[in-house]
Amino acid sequence: ACRYGSLALVKLLLEAGANLHARDWEGRTPLRLACANDDLKTATFLIEAGADVQSTDNNGKTPLFYTVLRREMACLDVLLSHGADINHRDNRGQTPVFEGSGNRDNFKRFLDKKPDLTISDYSGQTPLFEMSAWSSTSPLNAKLMIGAGVNVAHRNNKGQTFLHVVCSKETYNISDAFLDFVQWVFEQGFDINARDDTGRTPLLEAVRAGEGTLVSVLLQHGADPDAADNQGWTPLSTVIDRDISAYQRSNSLELVRLLLENGADPRKPGPNGEGLLDMAVRLGRDVLLGPLGAAIEKRRLTQ
Repeated sequence: ACRYGSLALVKLLLEAGANLHARDWEGRTPLRLACANDDLKTATFLIEAGADVQSTDNNGKTPLFYTVLRREMACLDVLLSHGADINHRDNRGQTPVFEGSGNRDNFKRFLDKKPDLTISDYSGQTPLFEMSAWSSTSPLNAKLMIGAGVNVAHRNNKGQTFLHVVCSKETYNISDAFLDFVQWVFEQGFDINARDDTGRTPLLEAVRAGEGTLVSVLLQHGADPDAADNQGWTPLSTVIDRDISAYQRSNSLELVRLLLENGADPRKPGPNGEGLLDMAVRLGRDVLLGPLGAAIEKRRLTQ
């Protein structure tokens, strides 16, 4: 009845002795289902009848987690006014603000309730790490979070910044809003060459993911095209190593050209001191031999 928004049936069932605190196989209570449906009338009735606003499902999430996912967040105020913990942690250590960060219309309304933006989950990540490069909503909400006090330079348990994590995801359709946000972050003084515990920079993560648009933006803002990780992988050697499919061959050619045009040194070896041309030959990356060879020759003639 709560799932389908039938308040009259809910009242009838409770009058007949139905258990207000019953749970299904996922640990969902009637209140949790009402909140997930943005059904304020039913949620209010259940709370006033004694429903536990802090009841958790099998994921450790309270009804508030599902409220902030909904466009209108209709049940937000009634839950908070009846004692819902705005900073409750689920089984991953995440709080409702992690869930709400993708809400297009009412995230600012939720931030006005003053959730703790310094809380990180059990992997060490803050809500800022949850943003997506393809979503037009995420960058807007990320700016709101930064304005409200989230630390843009925070690192997770792997030493990664939020930009490492976002750049490591294959998206294929990066939004203009995200690119504008990245530029804005750099203007705030973000370290574009920040290294994680493996020595990787955001640029190296973007190269590993094959994200040409992100690679271009990072290079335009001063990313070091030769920054190697702790194993000696440079952006160029990484491109050569990741080339497998027909799509990746054309994509890798684009990445190699971008890196070379922005100052990457084709003479800098990969892991174990292997030259890039030797690596390309060994791995059969014939499409990359031309631009690499030409760049090496150009360096030889000009130095």
